[in-house]
Amino acid sequence: MPHPRSSKHAYMLFLDSLLGEIIEYLVYNKLWEETYLILAPDHGYHAGCSTARKLCARSANWCCDHPPPHDCEVWDFEHNKSTGRYSGCTRRTLFLVSGCSRMLK
Repeated sequence: MPHPRSSKHAYMLFLDSLLGEIIEYLVYNKLWEETYLILAPDHGYHAGCSTARKLCARSANWCCDHPPPHDCEVWDFEHNKSTGRYSGCTRRTLFLVSGCSRMLK
């Protein structure tokens, strides 16, 4: 694995591996079913945009930092086509919530 500071993508892969370790710990210690995992960055980022797809991303889970113009669109990876919706550039903040479905009810 490249050094986390070699690129933003490498840093995202590093963060992903750290999250994986946290999840493994929670599952191993039987805490996962009682845990909410909330990820919210302090700024927006290009996740799942058309530029990420042009750079060979295969899923929306690949974050892409790219220079202006920020005219990218939200990419539908399932159908491998643009949705035609403006991605919102870095104004769109990624917010992920995961947890046991029975706890969310």
